[in-house]
Amino acid sequence: MMALSSETEHDAVGTTGPARIGVILNPHASGGGALKLLPKVTQELARLNVKFSLHVTTEPGDCWTRARAFADEGFERVVVIGGDGTFNEAVNGLLEADRLIPLGIVPAGTGCDLPRTLNIPAKSIPDAVRTACLGTPTAIDAGHAQCDSGEGRYFLNIAGLGFDATVAERAARMRFSGGKSAYLAALGMSLAKYHNIPVSITSEDFSMETTAVFVTVANAKYLAGGFMITPMADVSDGLLDLAIIGDLSIPDLLRNLPAVYRGKHTNHPKFTHRQITSVRISSPERAMVQVDGEILGSAPVVFSVRPSAALVSL
Repeated sequence: MMALSSETEHDAVGTTGPARIGVILNPHASGGGALKLLPKVTQELARLNVKFSLHVTTEPGDCWTRARAFADEGFERVVVIGGDGTFNEAVNGLLEADRLIPLGIVPAGTGCDLPRTLNIPAKSIPDAVRTACLGTPTAIDAGHAQCDSGEGRYFLNIAGLGFDATVAERAARMRFSGGKSAYLAALGMSLAKYHNIPVSITSEDFSMETTAVFVTVANAKYLAGGFMITPMADVSDGLLDLAIIGDLSIPDLLRNLPAVYRGKHTNHPKFTHRQITSVRISSPERAMVQVDGEILGSAPVVFSVRPSAALVSL
């Protein structure tokens, strides 16, 4: 494989001036599998005859910083190769920039749940690169999570607290060569020790106190590698979907996971759904908050929506 610097620039035939497309690749996505896709990505970029600048990330937060820089430097589009966490960093960088430009998504991570909702090609790298570079810029909503302790972050897919945040936090601390192995191991370890959390939830027109496995605030449909937790979610309706899986025992949760995977759980008596524009969630216990699979902080937390705030190439 060719040696890579953190950033390289490539001219398309007959083009001049600054690079048009900023390309960001997370080499650690999918346990290093994303880096193996780089030759196919660059071959398709060359075939499309686009001029691009390639940046290979070196540490957490690097994609966030580079996406913002690409936007500030006048690039027309940012294309990201990675998983949901990488896409999350990119959109945060773009939303911080002075000018909004389209985000192109090439799925190459462990979960890649956002591309599922957006129907972005996942099995064909050339098709995904073509869509990312040449697709129609489409406005979608962005969610925002703000912890009382000060941490804040945008999300395009799903945020929340409870069991999913516990698994995400444990997976982030594990060191496996493959991302899927880390997630499955973290899932098993979390099941052995997890207990449901008491929460207080306050929104514009309702409030409730309950005990829950999950409290999910969704912009899109899927989490955890394909579980359709919010099949009713629409990324362009100007709303977030609050989904609560109530006080189930671990055996009951395991029995219902196949239904959750298919999105057939919405009639379960322990499932609650509300559409919201803002919601505040607190807990008397320490409850971690995950945002697109990344740990942000702990509750109390306020989730809100920015309608049509992001552009995605579709």
